Amino acid sequence: MASILGVAAMPGAGKGFVIDLILKRHPEGKVYYLGGAVLEERDRRGLPQTQETERAVRDEMRSRFGPAAVAQCALPKIEELVRENTLVIIDGVRNRDEVFLFRETFGEKFKLLAIHTDTDVRHERLSRRPVRPLTTAEAVMRDHAEIGNNDQGGSIALANYHIVNHFDFVLYGRSFLDWQLQEMWKKFLAA
Repeated sequence: MASILGVAAMPGAGKGFVIDLILKRHPEGKVYYLGGAVLEERDRRGLPQTQETERAVRDEMRSRFGPAAVAQCALPKIEELVRENTLVIIDGVRNRDEVFLFRETFGEKFKLLAIHTDTDVRHERLSRRPVRPLTTAEAVMRDHAEIGNNDQGGSIALANYHIVNHFDFVLYGRSFLDWQLQEMWKKFLAA
């Protein structure tokens, strides 16, 4: 069975950046974007591709089928990746119920990485991203939704590993973020 690493973070914390760093070291890894289940449902319904429709579909899924609904819908595709690969990364674990579902399904093979970043840095990154940039006010609203509606804090609190990604610096000729990832990876492989 594959090793499975979930990644949880607030918007703008750098999930994609950190996942890219992991994949550079472990190109055999396959990534499943958990929000993909929401996008598929949105497209199935023929709704426009906007943040508002994504939020509405995600919220409806969770209100009808429970907080782990998105993960439950994605589970067959994730299980297929797990059968076919040695490393699967689940991008965007959003709440504690999703964590519980993955731990129940995959047991000790599932580990969760939380990425922490200062709020001001996250908001600045969100304002500069090329796809769907957010103003500071929009970023604050998104934070409130992630914490209030999605229980993002619950998944972060339950993480097996935590790294900080609000800046990177070189210490003794080595990147601090790279060092954190290498130390996390040693623990991940030993589990």
